[in-house]
Amino acid sequence: DDDAALVRLHGDFTEMTRFDALAARLASARAISFDLAAVRYISSAGVRTWCELLGQLGHARLSFRHCSTAFITQAAMVPMVLAGGAVRSFVAPYYCDACGHDDERLLEVGAIAKDGDRLVAPRLACARCGLPSDLDDLPDRYFAFLGR
Repeated sequence: DDDAALVRLHGDFTEMTRFDALAARLASARAISFDLAAVRYISSAGVRTWCELLGQLGHARLSFRHCSTAFITQAAMVPMVLAGGAVRSFVAPYYCDACGHDDERLLEVGAIAKDGDRLVAPRLACARCGLPSDLDDLPDRYFAFLGR
């Protein structure tokens, strides 16, 4: 998405969040890439406001990168959170049984394998002890946004 307008969002999406000024600035953009690494929390009212923004940007090709766990959790439950756009990369929670280390790892969508109808998370080395760590969620639930 080299030609896309890059929009970095941060903080919480709640009932207090307003995207009107952003929508106005993006009105003529033909492609928009959202960087969502710093989005920490999204309430149900925040989801509604976000979806309204994307509805106003229906003219543009949308992509999403560095999607936070908060964003991916909502995208897995509410299809309109992506509005038909493409997720490029996202954060996933990982846990190491050997040493108990919790971690968030950035994954490229292409790293998610399929085994028949099942999505399979990559096994990654633990950042603390180096032994294998696993996705700390059910892959079919966490990666549900990929099935759309």
